[in-house]
Amino acid sequence: MKKGLAFLLVILFAVLTGCSSGTADKDPWQYGMNTGLGGVNNNPDLQEFSYNLSLSQNSKQEFQNVKVELQINDKFQERILGKDGTLQVQVTALQPDDPITMEGKIRLDTRNMTKEEIMGMGPVIANISITWTQNGRTFTKNRPI
Repeated sequence: MKKGLAFLLVILFAVLTGCSSGTADKDPWQYGMNTGLGGVNNNPDLQEFSYNLSLSQNSKQEFQNVKVELQINDKFQERILGKDGTLQVQVTALQPDDPITMEGKIRLDTRNMTKEEIMGMGPVIANISITWTQNGRTFTKNRPI
């Protein structure tokens, strides 16, 4: 009887420990991103990708040393003709629900490419990388777009 009770307690402890460990990894970030891709001056060989990102942290604590970086898809790197706007932001202190906004445009050489080939390359901005310090610990979060 004691062995059965001990076994049940071990199983219960393992289940509860597994459930609680998931809550420690809760993502404190919320974001919304609008993007668009279109030809410039009716020229199919030149496309302009525009983006607008709004990001905020929804914890109840201030985050320090926040760095947000939009990472461009490697498949587009050699096709970039120019960039206007922000691809990286650093904030010393970020309060809960205080937004970080990033916006800009990336001009792309799409010569000899069909719309399907361009779309097949994936998103122009592939990932959002966020690094921050909270309670003396540094965290990094990478979110694919």
